[in-house]
Amino acid sequence: STTSYLLLRHAVVVAIWNMSLSHLCLAA
Repeated sequence: STTSYLLLRHAVVVAIWNMSLSHLCLAA
């Protein structure tokens, strides 16, 4: 359904955002 697709996409975005954030913290 559309809801599960949105939840899945949201989870992917959050995972990528967390990885980017941790890389920034490690680089700082």
